[in-house]
Amino acid sequence: MLSQSLGLGVVYGGFAFFAALSFWFVKALLPEAKGLELEDETKLGRRQTGRSNEARGTA
Repeated sequence: MLSQSLGLGVVYGGFAFFAALSFWFVKALLPEAKGLELEDETKLGRRQTGRSNEARGTA
């Protein structure tokens, strides 16, 4: 078992590291969407998929 070979502190340290990494990812790289409508993709900075509205069947 990993906790027996490395020690419990190392295992919990790994969990803490990945929790901090995920917090940084969400805070730094994902745009704030509070108060924005879901359909407003231009303010969220999403890339176009190359398909136009006509190709999706919506006008």
